[in-house]
Amino acid sequence: WFDAFNWKDDGDTSIGKTIVDYDANLEDYDLVDSPVTLAKSSLYGAAVLGEFDPFAFQVWAAYSNNWAFLYAVDASYKFAFNDANFKIQGQYLGNSLDSDKEKLGLDNGNFYAGQIQANIYAFDFQAGVVGYGEKDKGSVVVLEDKGQVIAPGEQIFYSHGSRLTGDTGENFFYFAGLGYTFAETLRVGFDYVGGTTELSHGYKDIDKNEYIARVSYAYSPKLTFSGFYSYLTEDFNEAGVDDIKDQFIRLEALYKF
Repeated sequence: WFDAFNWKDDGDTSIGKTIVDYDANLEDYDLVDSPVTLAKSSLYGAAVLGEFDPFAFQVWAAYSNNWAFLYAVDASYKFAFNDANFKIQGQYLGNSLDSDKEKLGLDNGNFYAGQIQANIYAFDFQAGVVGYGEKDKGSVVVLEDKGQVIAPGEQIFYSHGSRLTGDTGENFFYFAGLGYTFAETLRVGFDYVGGTTELSHGYKDIDKNEYIARVSYAYSPKLTFSGFYSYLTEDFNEAGVDDIKDQFIRLEALYKF
């Protein structure tokens, strides 16, 4: 139970805010405070988690008073073939907004994702798909950052029309990643995420591609160094609109004690 959840600006989610229409002068979608959304809202939640090797599942439910009922299901299955280990995982998240929220330009949210992961000797691999959102209304998938959903990449799920915490846009992405670990300490990898955000107004549809190079080094069981480089392109299929190219770099040293 969280009291006074998302009071004014203390949370990422657009629950508690209104998604306004696209403004060509802003070249973005904006979230603005609405008088009907500034009242304090409590959040109540419960979950059942189970693990029966090789099968595991999670079922979540939550209610934000005067706003929405939210639910989520996650299921995975592990199996091995010779020296290769595999994991198949699927997720579905949804929410049902209170009926008066449609006048704010919001709609019920639905999110689905599936992926397969594999470890074969020193190689690791993942691939899958993600879909969510509406073309003409705002919807919410998670309440903070990227939650714990299947959402690979570093920038694409924060881009125009694709924000998981609330945005207007119908999204479908596919992804794949490959990594190799040397001597169980140094890992190098490359990830790719691509797809389209479709809109019923503004830019209509945006083709997106993100390329990520990663490296990590386990100096000791307690100390790890890591970093990544991300390059995101957003191609707007409309004459006179400049495409967006963005780069992002992160370096990290993590010590656990």
